[in-house]
Amino acid sequence: MGEPKAVTAALLRATLAELPDDRPRYLMGVGHPSDLVTYARLGIDLFDCVLPTRLGRNGTVWSDFDGQRLDLARRALLGRGGPILADCECVACTKWPLGAIAALYQSRDPLAFRLASMHNLTMLGRVAGDLRRTVLYTADTSSMLRVGKASDW
Repeated sequence: MGEPKAVTAALLRATLAELPDDRPRYLMGVGHPSDLVTYARLGIDLFDCVLPTRLGRNGTVWSDFDGQRLDLARRALLGRGGPILADCECVACTKWPLGAIAALYQSRDPLAFRLASMHNLTMLGRVAGDLRRTVLYTADTSSMLRVGKASDW
């Protein structure tokens, strides 16, 4: 944690080479959308992290699937209509315009923290779901597919 991404990837490659092939590979503390993709491609099966909710509680939402951020404290967001992300199905994007969520955050309404956290979790869930589908459909040998049937997931 806190190492440059290139160092983390190199350490993961070395570590994964030593782990048994028939066991899940878990990486704690990784929660950025692009990191999930990168490390899943290296063979990591499980992730957990506080990042999506920590960002949400601090007024930051992901604005795309690469992990670009919007700061809800920016006054320029107050006038923005439409969702945080057009094709997101979270409650923040389907029920609230971005400007309203920014206004809630700037007035320190606790609803803003919840909406931002739910949005970030939904985004990360979509990234993880896309990765899962990729693993299931490509039968990547460095994935959890080697443990059990796809229908068990």
